Amino acid sequence: MAAIFNRGGYDTMRTCKRGRSDEAANEQFSVRRDASKRGGTDETGSAWHGQQVLDRLAEREKKKDSDPFLIDFGFSHPHDEHERKKPLERNLAEDPRFGEKRRELEALLHAEMKRLDDPYRLWDQPKSR
Repeated sequence: MAAIFNRGGYDTMRTCKRGRSDEAANEQFSVRRDASKRGGTDETGSAWHGQQVLDRLAEREKKKDSDPFLIDFGFSHPHDEHERKKPLERNLAEDPRFGEKRRELEALLHAEMKRLDDPYRLWDQPKSR
């Protein structure tokens, strides 16, 4: 993705946890600020990545850089269950208020998976096609 945007004249930046995707593709980003930030604090979690984006945007503004840009911004949590802030621990997927919507989206996803003959299944879906 970054290589295509680079050829199109874009400045590219990536800040994500290490090991999230293909290293050869990640090397194509002109700016990389990757770190394994899986902690439950601003310094050790996703907020660190957010600060990298804000710092990069401030650098661009200071240099009056008007090139188009692409930022690949990966969050470590709340979806990363290694460690997270206590207020973010609530599992919305299990909340009864969202049950109907969850079932609707899972059915839609399953139908698309079957239509595309996708061999993967969600944890609670039959393995047969």
